Amino acid sequence: MRVLVCPQEFKGSLTAVEATDALVAGLQQVLPNAEMDRCPIADGGPGTVEAIASAANGRYTITDVDGPLGDPVVARWARIPDTTPPAPTSGPRPAVPRRAHTAVIEMAAASGLLLVPGDRLDPRRASTYGTGQLLRAALNSGVGRILIGVGGSATNDGGTGAALALGARFLDDQEESLPLG
Repeated sequence: MRVLVCPQEFKGSLTAVEATDALVAGLQQVLPNAEMDRCPIADGGPGTVEAIASAANGRYTITDVDGPLGDPVVARWARIPDTTPPAPTSGPRPAVPRRAHTAVIEMAAASGLLLVPGDRLDPRRASTYGTGQLLRAALNSGVGRILIGVGGSATNDGGTGAALALGARFLDDQEESLPLG
């Protein structure tokens, strides 16, 4: 028998990888001869980086960023090796340079709902600025592509905070900078 084990995170208690390990351990007790295929999954929110990094031999990077309300947050993102096959080097098509790595970022790590205490929840004040800081860190690391999971956000700024962190400006009718959020 072959069993596919592919849970999502159990919010606040187990990551998708931890849930997969726990389920496999339990299943092995009752199905000792079964072959277990592990495939932790995520929906773009918390656990996305871990699920992709564990499946694609990723390496984690830690970056200090601003959280959704401006408080300091330590956010984790991953670099995964590019698996794009090399382009043919002969024939009429020129070889396409390979990207060295892909960054995997989840908005929840920098701008996530789980980072805001219940008594401070206010999407009008929350910002994606920290997500932009993660994007900038990934770009500065030289990755060739970035995947962003946008689930689990505490914000509704439409990405303006992230754009500000990347150098954009948003002005009111008096040419004054708009506040975050």
